[in-house]
Amino acid sequence: MFLLDLKITIAEMGEERLASRMAAPEGGLGMQVDNVRPEWQKKFALREGTGVVVTGVSQDSPADDAGLKAGDVIKEVNRKSVKDVNDYQEYMGKIKSGPPVLLLIKRGGRTFYVSIKIS
Repeated sequence: MFLLDLKITIAEMGEERLASRMAAPEGGLGMQVDNVRPEWQKKFALREGTGVVVTGVSQDSPADDAGLKAGDVIKEVNRKSVKDVNDYQEYMGKIKSGPPVLLLIKRGGRTFYVSIKIS
């Protein structure tokens, strides 16, 4: 028989943080996003202070097919500047099926556009 001691911390998640975590596979793109926070800046070595950081991408999703990765920072949705998750949710909420979504992505020292078809 093995004994294992674990230390568990339980805390309440603030509303803003919960809302950003719930921005998960929004719009059928298959990715999770969050505000650019110190924890993400450290984890992904980000220099960005605005935009939303991709924190996860579902395998075989439109975001995955477009080559998005955790750590990418979304700066624009359809040429509209994204400062935070609220902007991102607002712009994505207005998008319906049809033309692809155009995202301006910052990855490392590169900035590029990605076009993603919503499923």
